[in-house]
Amino acid sequence: MEAHRIDRYVGDVVSVLDAAGAERVVFAGYSDGANVGYAFAARHPERLAGVIGIGAVGGGDEPMSQRADDASQVRDGGMGELMQALREQEADIPDWFARQMTETDSEMFALELEGLSTWGGPWSEFSRIDAPTLIIAGELEEGASGIAARHASEAAALMPNGRSVVLPGLGHVAAFVRSDLVLPHIASFVRELA
Repeated sequence: MEAHRIDRYVGDVVSVLDAAGAERVVFAGYSDGANVGYAFAARHPERLAGVIGIGAVGGGDEPMSQRADDASQVRDGGMGELMQALREQEADIPDWFARQMTETDSEMFALELEGLSTWGGPWSEFSRIDAPTLIIAGELEEGASGIAARHASEAAALMPNGRSVVLPGLGHVAAFVRSDLVLPHIASFVRELA
């Protein structure tokens, strides 16, 4: 369990950068990978040229403790049940994405969820991020009400160099797999950093 805490994940990023001889990078992460990026940016600003987070950030008042319940559901139902739930939310999930999800070790996924359940979440990090940050969220990631756009905008506003982009009509998986819509925003952001 201790290997799945946010501090360990951030430490892993630092170790990889050190091993690669990379002093400063642009960090890009999807879903909980974005959460690792936000924590990394807040704790190691000297190593960041920029941060790209793909995926909704949720509301600032949403407790991470819910992740412990999510971990229990993954343990009980496995990755196949999780994939089925995702397909109920988004019909057009590519087979390659479904396959990589169902082939993921359910215990490792549960540990990741459980490990983050005691963290304050990305909202506890946003106000401490100085690096240029781009949040890319799918419009439908938090339901059809448009709240994902509001949350992304509010999160970006907490950072001196934050901005958000909302991809119309996309859910959580599509915000990742639709690289044709995501990459132009990333490329533009990285060009500005250069």
